[in-house]
Amino acid sequence: MTPPSDIVVAEKPRALVSPAADFWLVGGASLAGFALWVLVTETLNIHLGYKPLFWAFYISFFINNPHFVFSYLLFYRGFWQRLKSPATERVNRLRMIIAGIAVPLLLALFMIFALLHPDPRYVRWAVATMVFSVGWHYVKQGYGVLITLSLYEGVTYTDAEKRVFQISAYATWVYSWVASYAFGISYLNPAGGPTHPPPLVPSFAKPGLLGAVLILPAAITLWRKYVRDGGMSVNAVTGYACAVWMWVMMPFINPGFLSVVPVFHGLQYLPFVYKLKKSEYGRERAVAGLRRAVLQIVVFTALGLALSYLLFESLPKYLDAQAQGWHLSLPTEFFYLMFLSFINIHHYFMDSAYWRRDNVDVQRDLFRA
Repeated sequence: MTPPSDIVVAEKPRALVSPAADFWLVGGASLAGFALWVLVTETLNIHLGYKPLFWAFYISFFINNPHFVFSYLLFYRGFWQRLKSPATERVNRLRMIIAGIAVPLLLALFMIFALLHPDPRYVRWAVATMVFSVGWHYVKQGYGVLITLSLYEGVTYTDAEKRVFQISAYATWVYSWVASYAFGISYLNPAGGPTHPPPLVPSFAKPGLLGAVLILPAAITLWRKYVRDGGMSVNAVTGYACAVWMWVMMPFINPGFLSVVPVFHGLQYLPFVYKLKKSEYGRERAVAGLRRAVLQIVVFTALGLALSYLLFESLPKYLDAQAQGWHLSLPTEFFYLMFLSFINIHHYFMDSAYWRRDNVDVQRDLFRA
């Protein structure tokens, strides 16, 4: 039945998954989880002990660990074509070389050096670098959520406003990292050993106080934008606020909840992968048929799950068990911590070079889809 010509059919709203699902995936679930956490641990005074660590560990098998592997599958597919493409900007071509060649090579050489020269400090250096890069990646991804989901809802920001969001995010991350060491939050170092404050520590500020000040420029900019134009993407702001204001500052808000934050970070990443693969599925189905399109999605998902188990669990633990007979006096869980650091650090560099406007795949399957 054809509707009358004077009836305008509403255009389907743009979203990564759907407007409602996006809210929960990019940050809403972490807000609900944190509220439940506070209710249980502070209001009801229920001691959870190490249970959250076990929950985070097992949930990571299906959310956090696969999101790392998915970034490898996305980044290295068509790597040389994108590198040589005239559409790739020169500065991003350099990013691709650094992320795709230089960083993994340097990390592999460091890992081999640490294997041949057993010393716990090398493991601590790797883990410390990983921890440093975690916050960088969180705020960078939060900024990407803000810009992408705002664009989906027709909300755009000027270059000056974008710069405020970036500076506020990076400043908050740097402060959080420095202050965490300055105030003795030693559990940020899973490799063990003493935690030494950096040479410059904000001893003049209470934990989180300066961080709250650093958040203000972005908050004011968002409010002015809303008052001036009357438009704001709730999902976009939720993703940005959770990544920058909540997850990065969690050491000063509720350190216990910090153990499950990586799960929500991975959950925020997966809708972007879904959007890309959904767009690719539509093109592949039109060209090669339904069976081939479904097969590609199944292979991509299965490979992500299988490799995440291999690289985060099976292989490093097998090597740690075998290393006991090598008589090298390796630090405890050497391979587990080194694999964890390698993949995390490399992941952050890959994402910084992949999710960019001059990437044809991202433009076609994310921004224009």
